[in-house]
Amino acid sequence: MKSGKTVLVYSQSDLVRDPRVHRQIELLSGEYNLVVFGNTPPKAKVAKFYDLVSLIGLPENRDRSKKAAIALFRRIGLKKFIIMSIRQFLKSVPIAPALQAYWDCRVVRGNVIRRIRKTPCDLIIANDYSGLAVCAAAKGKRKLLYDAHEYTPGQFPRTKAHLAQRTHARYVIRKNIGHCDMVMTIGDGIARLYERMFGAHCEVVTNAPAYRDLSPSRGGEDKIRLVHHGVAAKNRDLEKLIDMMGFLDEKFSLDFYLVPFDEVYYSILRSRARDNPRISFHEPVDMLHLPEELHQYDIGCYLFNPNCINIAYALPNKFFEFVQARLAIAIGPVPEMGCYVKKYGLGVVSEDFEPKTMARVLSRLDRDAIMEFKRASDARAWELSSEPNARIIKRIVAELLEGTT
Repeated sequence: MKSGKTVLVYSQSDLVRDPRVHRQIELLSGEYNLVVFGNTPPKAKVAKFYDLVSLIGLPENRDRSKKAAIALFRRIGLKKFIIMSIRQFLKSVPIAPALQAYWDCRVVRGNVIRRIRKTPCDLIIANDYSGLAVCAAAKGKRKLLYDAHEYTPGQFPRTKAHLAQRTHARYVIRKNIGHCDMVMTIGDGIARLYERMFGAHCEVVTNAPAYRDLSPSRGGEDKIRLVHHGVAAKNRDLEKLIDMMGFLDEKFSLDFYLVPFDEVYYSILRSRARDNPRISFHEPVDMLHLPEELHQYDIGCYLFNPNCINIAYALPNKFFEFVQARLAIAIGPVPEMGCYVKKYGLGVVSEDFEPKTMARVLSRLDRDAIMEFKRASDARAWELSSEPNARIIKRIVAELLEGTT
């Protein structure tokens, strides 16, 4: 039976493809009246959904050509074109974070703020820093829970090209985190960063999916099947996994389940793997069914060089999906994931991020070693599922709602 309280969930993401927010909505929709703001409707049944794309009314303009600009001007009109142009300019200027924050929040998303202010609710959950300023501006006397996900200033490489984005992220968080009644993030390392940089205590809620009642598969004695799933984006270093296969013998195969976020990069990957018959590409699988699909494999692989702080402290969905699929795990020396792998005996961590080094580590594994890692995943599957997280989220939300009228 629902409590009668209303919770507003805000996320500037595709809710169908955002596992963390999807789990949040699914968990809370059974206990509270849920109003959701997002780029696509969630699969879970909610009281009300607001489409942010329609409310904001500005498209993402990735094409910077003159022809594309003219076409965009004709499509959205002069006023919106000017707003969007100023927004794009401010994103590239590292000396005006306050102006960029004002423009991005109050001008571009002013309609969204007004809508949230008019929406009766007891608690607002702002997902990621893209929603923090908007929800803080619309908060009023209601409670605000900020799910930071990752460490936003650390998601951008430390280059001049990304200086404006890092400056803006730090400004937005520093200005608005004081309005939050509680903060959550994905792991201990990032929680310590928020404490040190912004003085904010964070509850840790990992990206783990729901528990799956599976058993480790034995696999073939003469074959070792590797798998990687996720987004095909240029900064994911997926070519390293393809190159790695050139150093492994015939008993190894590698399967990809990739969402072609960057279609050009996806084509480059397929072309790079064209001459290796042991590398296969499959259609992406719905996030709710990933562990069952991955269960047929032996080792989940991740060889992503941390070119920013976020990757160094990454604990992505795929790591926990490997565990739920009861796979062994092979990763590069990423601190946070490496800690989990070593602590629980889930697999192997290579010395560096070079394909040849990882191939050398994998070549030492036999079927018995792989099965030992798979059994370790099985032993920790409940602990590393969303079930413990669900209790944490329910407790946080109940504490924040206590005393609200």
